[in-house]
Amino acid sequence: MNISKIKLENQKTASPDENLFQVSKKMGVSKSIIILDGKRPVGILTMRDIVTRALVKGKDPKTTLVKDIMTTPVFCAKEDDDIEKIAAFMLQKDYLTVPVVNKKEEYKGVLSLRQIIMYKKSKQK
Repeated sequence: MNISKIKLENQKTASPDENLFQVSKKMGVSKSIIILDGKRPVGILTMRDIVTRALVKGKDPKTTLVKDIMTTPVFCAKEDDDIEKIAAFMLQKDYLTVPVVNKKEEYKGVLSLRQIIMYKKSKQK
C-alpha cells in the first residue's frame, strides 16, 4: 500500500523569508511548521529551533528570518511511497511526522505515525 491511501493532515506552512515573530504567531501551539519555497518543502521549523538557534543566542524574532534557523534539508515522503517502508524509516529516525510531496515535488500535507497506525487498524477489521 502506498501513502496516497491515507488522508494527510494539513499543517500550517510558512515562507523562508518570513521573520520568526510572524511564523511563531502562525504556529500558535503547534510544535512545527513546514517551510515552502512556492509549493516545494525546503525546511521545517520547530519550537526547539526557535529557542535554541535564535532566542538563547539573543537574536531578535522580528528581524531573524526563518531561512536562517530552519532545519534543512527536510526529508519528504512521496505519495507513491510504500507505507511500511516510510513507517520503518520514521521509527528509525524518531520522526513523528514527515511532509509528503507529489511527483512534481509539491507539498501535499503531513503524514504522522498516528495516521499510519489508525490506517493499519482500520484494515484489520
